[in-house]
Amino acid sequence: MARVRRPDTPAEAAGDPSAGGAGTRVPLSPLKTTVIVLALVLVGLELGLRALGFSYYWALSRFPDPHRGFAPMAGAAARQAQEGEAWVSINDHGFRDGDWTVQGDTHRIAILGDSMTEAVQVPVEVTWWRRLEGRLDACGYRDRPVELMNFAVSGYSTAQALETLRHHLPPHRPDEVWLAFFPGNDVAENHPQLNGDPMRPYLRPAADGWAMDYGFRDHPRYRRKAGALGQGYYAYLLRLRLAQAVVLVHHGLSLAAHLKGMERDWYWEPGIDARVYAPPGDEPWTEAWAATRELLRRTHAEARALGAAFRVVALTTASQVAPDAGRGQAMAARLGVPDLFYPNWLVGHFAAEDGYTYTDLAPALADHARATGQQLHGFGATRGAGHWNATGHAAAARELAHRLCPSAEDP
Repeated sequence: MARVRRPDTPAEAAGDPSAGGAGTRVPLSPLKTTVIVLALVLVGLELGLRALGFSYYWALSRFPDPHRGFAPMAGAAARQAQEGEAWVSINDHGFRDGDWTVQGDTHRIAILGDSMTEAVQVPVEVTWWRRLEGRLDACGYRDRPVELMNFAVSGYSTAQALETLRHHLPPHRPDEVWLAFFPGNDVAENHPQLNGDPMRPYLRPAADGWAMDYGFRDHPRYRRKAGALGQGYYAYLLRLRLAQAVVLVHHGLSLAAHLKGMERDWYWEPGIDARVYAPPGDEPWTEAWAATRELLRRTHAEARALGAAFRVVALTTASQVAPDAGRGQAMAARLGVPDLFYPNWLVGHFAAEDGYTYTDLAPALADHARATGQQLHGFGATRGAGHWNATGHAAAARELAHRLCPSAEDP
């Protein structure tokens, strides 16, 4: 015979729902209600951001790296719309490019550099290296199919480019290694005082010459990012648009605070200290140039150790190639120099003395901009400042193709 449960209390016996018992409904506590509502709101926001097509590339671009300090997340894909606009995909090797071949008959050119070459401001098919690949292929460069492999990362210094060569290029067996030198900030980024970023390696003077300083590995911020919690955080960033939106807000607030407290006397262009256009006037700049030269020497030596030819390609700043020549002249007058090509000239001087190939795009692109009236840098309201736009990338590819393969024809 089934056992019948007796009521525990008079209220339960009378059928009071608040008394509990079998078959009764217990109201949710305020805490549980809050958690459920919050979860629904977060899910709704995530779905809404996805429906709007929102994603934020810069949230995925600073994954901790033990050699370079930071790097994009391999396999990441997101939109970049803070300057220009493009969908940015990172390949399985951790760079903005497609899959690379391993065919023995391909002439491979590995390109090192920073944001001017990663070029997340424009679609990948518009970048100067992708345009140049087709031109060199068409003109029979080196009498083999040509593949340009992009190893550039936004924000990289020459030291980080060297670390990229050491740890990422050997498996791909490049026939040539190019370092795309950006005269605007590459020199300053090679000195901790001028750059102020503790999350990257620096080449420093040492008792026996020079030594790479990887002190960022001991920085609390790096240790947090590289730890288990940090890895979990980046896994969420990769998958959740809402987490990327939070990073976007944080970056915006940080940038506003940085601009408010920044000494702007020499910052006439975004991210560029104009003193780079003149011979070094103090010890930090002298040290920065010395470190830059040594880094170029080491990059040259390591490329040759891979059996690859080495070339430095000097890019341009917006002021160097402004259609209005008066803009650059005003800067040059304040600096007491004849023009703004000093950093390009000095790297060319290093190349001549240290024995590697050098190609300077700045004079030719300045002539092109002034002859056509075209702005090669900037987008929309910021046209004339910042990174190369599609016109700048096309002009650079055309000029490089003509230098490397005189038979190359304009499409």
